[in-house]
Amino acid sequence: MMWVDPANWTTTPEELEAMDKMVQHFEAPLQAAGFKKDRLKAEWCSMKTTYKYYNAGQDAATFWAKSFKHRRPSFPNVCLQVKVVMALGPSNSIVESAFSILNAMLSDRRLSLQHSTMENLLLLKHNGQFIFEAELNVHAVALCVHYATAWEAR
Repeated sequence: MMWVDPANWTTTPEELEAMDKMVQHFEAPLQAAGFKKDRLKAEWCSMKTTYKYYNAGQDAATFWAKSFKHRRPSFPNVCLQVKVVMALGPSNSIVESAFSILNAMLSDRRLSLQHSTMENLLLLKHNGQFIFEAELNVHAVALCVHYATAWEAR
């Protein structure tokens, strides 16, 4: 995804081909978000011109942050596509970490855990470092209610 960084922008057709491949791969979610593929090429050319005249020399993070804030109405399809690319993880380490947590969770004593319980435990364990204290309290209350309801149903 070299085309996301303005330092790598070229005028070759490979740049647009790479963008088209990405659009094909994420076609369903992009369309659900209102993406219009037929406008992409024109928006991309205009975006590059805008960068050349107003943002030359900025690093990619600063450029896209400003573009999302100020230029989204002018370039909605390009901004949407770049948001999808930036949301992708650089590796599958997050998924591998989740599987490790699940493997540690499933011991001989915990084989009878319901899927929803495992999902909640995984959410808390894996995302605990990112959840603020107030949110953590809300999740804890929700889990207590869930367990109390499950216990009463026995």
